[in-house]
Amino acid sequence: LVDPLLLNFDFTGFCGRATDSNGYSIRMAGTDMALDYALSLQMSGGDIRLMGISRVDSNAPRLLIGRTYGLADGFTKIILEPGWRFAKRSYGGKELGHIYVTHDWMPTELETNNNN
Repeated sequence: LVDPLLLNFDFTGFCGRATDSNGYSIRMAGTDMALDYALSLQMSGGDIRLMGISRVDSNAPRLLIGRTYGLADGFTKIILEPGWRFAKRSYGGKELGHIYVTHDWMPTELETNNNN
């Protein structure tokens, strides 16, 4: 179970927060995948999975980004799969409020390595 500090933290003048999908997107091998892949939470096999689902190609690899490894009442921590990490978007040397869920490989490379 996770204590969601964002529910009672005073963010005034301190920092931003992203509580919906507009603040997050997928980046793979240095490429912003926001137009190609959407983040989706899906129930599967007794846990919740954070997935990247193609917006444009139903045959494209489905990306398993993280999972909860079980269910709980309330907020649950998502553990990222190996190779996935969070990164901040920057522009002109300044960090922006947008957060990437990022991996060093492209979807087809990731799928190939996961099938070996």
